[in-house]
This record gives sequence, structure tokens and C-alpha cells, in this order.
Amino acid sequence: MANFCSSCGTATNSGASFCASCGNALASASAQTAPIAPQQAYAYVRPGKSKTTAVVLAVFLGYWSWLYTFQRDKAKFFVGLGVGIVVWIANIATFLANSAIEDKMVNCYSSYIQGYIDDSSICDIYKANYTPIYVFALVGLGMWIWSLVDQSRKSQGYYTNFPNQNI
Repeated sequence: MANFCSSCGTATNSGASFCASCGNALASASAQTAPIAPQQAYAYVRPGKSKTTAVVLAVFLGYWSWLYTFQRDKAKFFVGLGVGIVVWIANIATFLANSAIEDKMVNCYSSYIQGYIDDSSICDIYKANYTPIYVFALVGLGMWIWSLVDQSRKSQGYYTNFPNQNI
């Protein structure tokens, strides 16, 4: 009667103390009568996504929520990222330009107070304009609404079968 290693399932000599294949210490001969089935290879099945998580991410992170479903929404994410970068650059440029304008306005009014200029209405040309920041804030709000609507209108099945389902 053949003996089998309890670790790797290889047939061993009846008097052997160690397995010749893996080096495992062998138990007594009476315990080694049945071969051990080789370990089955299990395929990793990626769990689905959660619609609740996607919507909560959209509420708090806007277009960054598309990273959660990046395999399908990478184009939307990169559009949002591009718009976000343009909005930030435009807002910073507007803020810096208005800061310089306000400095000139302060200097103009200071000159008026000190008597160097006669009319304070000259200083009105240095009015700062923050309208672009408000316009770009609306663009950012639009991106946030788009991501929220997009994540919330998809069915639960879309997230449960993600990314295995072809849509």
C-alpha cells in the first residue's frame, strides 16, 4: 500500500520519514493511506461596486468620483480634470490681477488724501472685477452636478456587475 505526503500529495516509500519531493516530515504509515487532492486554483473574482459609495463620492468630491469607476469613466474624469485645472488657473490669474488693481486703487486714494491729485473719481478706473471667478465657479458647480447626476442615474446592476458588464 502506497503512502502519500500530507503536504504535497506525492507518493512516498513506506519506511520514509521525510517526503522526497517537498521535505515535509511524514506521519506514521497508518495515517498516510489516502492521497490528498491537489489544491484547486481559485480565480479571483473582483467584487462589484456600490452605487451608494459612488453617489456619496460624487456629493463630496465631484468629478473625482469617476476614479471609483475609472475603467468605464476615464474620459469623463479627464474632461472634469481638464476643466478643473483651467478653472483653477483662471481663478488664480483673476485673483492676482485684481490684487494688483486694488493695490493701484489704494495708492490712488492715498495720493488723493495726501493732496497729490485733485479728483478721487480718477481712482475709479482701478475697480477690481471678480466676475470671472463667479463665472468659473458656476462652471465648477456644473461639473459637480454632472458627476452627481451621472453617478446617481446609473442602475444598481451597473455597479454590481462592474466592470464585467459591457454597456
